[in-house]
Amino acid sequence: MHKGKLLEKVVDATNLSEKLVRSVVEATMESIAAALESREPMRLAGFGTFRLTKRGARNYKHPKSGNLMRVEAKTVPVFRPSRHLKARLAAK
Repeated sequence: MHKGKLLEKVVDATNLSEKLVRSVVEATMESIAAALESREPMRLAGFGTFRLTKRGARNYKHPKSGNLMRVEAKTVPVFRPSRHLKARLAAK
């Protein structure tokens, strides 16, 4: 699902204006990004947690050329679903 489809679903479910829903969704995404920028996890009860994790440097073999390449260490965002979300998805 993309952002536009999410907006449509929220508008249909809440009967709020698209402009209001768009501003709420964008503010929510901005809040998550700001929390991650400040190295804080964002916990959404019943949904899951967005947090940062470090990936170590590693070597890999380029699939086309076969050359050994180096990927530097980096910090990446990850999402961990809550047990409620996991249970809901497992039921389907």
